[in-house]
Amino acid sequence: MRTCAKQENASCTQRFFQTVPFVADLQQATHLTSDTLEQLKQTFQHHGLLLVGLTNHNLDPDLLLKTGLAHIATSVAPIQAPQNNPISNDTSQTRPALSSLLENLSSKTKVLKHHIRSGQRIYAPEGDLVIIGLVGAGAEVIADGNIFILGALRGRAFAGAKGENDAFIYCNELNAELISIAGNYQTMEQLDLHKGKTNCLITLEKDETMTIKAL
Repeated sequence: MRTCAKQENASCTQRFFQTVPFVADLQQATHLTSDTLEQLKQTFQHHGLLLVGLTNHNLDPDLLLKTGLAHIATSVAPIQAPQNNPISNDTSQTRPALSSLLENLSSKTKVLKHHIRSGQRIYAPEGDLVIIGLVGAGAEVIADGNIFILGALRGRAFAGAKGENDAFIYCNELNAELISIAGNYQTMEQLDLHKGKTNCLITLEKDETMTIKAL
């Protein structure tokens, strides 16, 4: 009976952490290769854990992307506290309209006109990523530039994957598991205040504070 109870508790603990994104700190690691990164991913998967990125390392960004991992800054970017009236009618106080954002798309923009399902991973190298559809829970979208999701964001989005602080994320509906800009990230729990918000523009300020505003 006692053994069964221990097994049940272990199973419950494992299920609890299955939806939590993990970041591995490699400060003490040496001689890292693509094989060791794959082994690290498999170790997390074996225990039912979700490894999304690495921190404190000198790995080549292309190597990370090949193994399906992202560079994550050591510190978590705080979200700027919402104002009493975050949506203003004064156009001088608001972010640019979506149409003006779309006009500035990179020449290397990758456009997908379908939903991104759980387990899928999409990467737009050296440019922006536009998805006309939803990004499902468990899916991951990455771009070296900006990310536009003309639908709901329920999975994970990494903009500015190679360190572009001016990159941003736009989505029609925000229910993300994790968002990241230039390695600064926010998890599902930290985004709870903004859950369900529509027409959201997510940017990174100079002090690495993450701002989420409705257009």
